[in-house]
Amino acid sequence: LAFLDIERHGRKSSVSHCSFNYNYNTAIGTFNSEEVVLENNVIYRVLGKGVEDQGISNKWHYNLVSYVLYEGIHLDQPLNFEFHSCFQMELSHMAEMIGNVAAGCERGGFDTEGEPCDTTGEWANKTAAWEGNEVHGAMHGVRGVIKSSHKSGSGCLAYRNFLIWNAYDDGFYLQAA
Repeated sequence: LAFLDIERHGRKSSVSHCSFNYNYNTAIGTFNSEEVVLENNVIYRVLGKGVEDQGISNKWHYNLVSYVLYEGIHLDQPLNFEFHSCFQMELSHMAEMIGNVAAGCERGGFDTEGEPCDTTGEWANKTAAWEGNEVHGAMHGVRGVIKSSHKSGSGCLAYRNFLIWNAYDDGFYLQAA
């Protein structure tokens, strides 16, 4: 399911209480879309990315993404070095992440630049603070490959309120590119 170029215009777009099973692509994606609400969904067995957000102020609440397979192994691609996650959020802006669970991700649980350290202004007006997100059974719990300063304009980023366990490489993997 993909949301492409969806702007708010006084209406609310949402995906709620749905299940996605055996997907050979991203189960839910938001691309250049604003304030889409995605809550209480279950995604099971996806190849590559569980969910992907490249939008603005989208709300991710209480979703479970489980059993996300690394395509390099399962498609017999020995030169595939892509790194995807259950929650692929590194290109999102002002995403709201509350109570989401990433379980059994062959690569990463959450791939994100995090929140800005100073959550005031537009960020505070449009999103709630991240809380209650959990990762278990992943190579990297939370992953951030930072190529520039935070999209908020802040020179500082924060990762708060994550429960990470059974991460077999790193709980937090942060890399400045």
